[in-house]
Amino acid sequence: MRRYDPTPDQRRTVKAMAGFGVPHVDIATFLEIDAKTLRNRWRRPS
Repeated sequence: MRRYDPTPDQRRTVKAMAGFGVPHVDIATFLEIDAKTLRNRWRRPS
């Protein structure tokens, strides 16, 4: 399995879309990645 490393442009896109309230599933679809990958790569540290 290949590791997903988001580009700076993808990071800006995710931040903007999340700020507008776009659901994670829709953001993942837009980026052509799995929703689980999105949650794992952009999860806030607890």
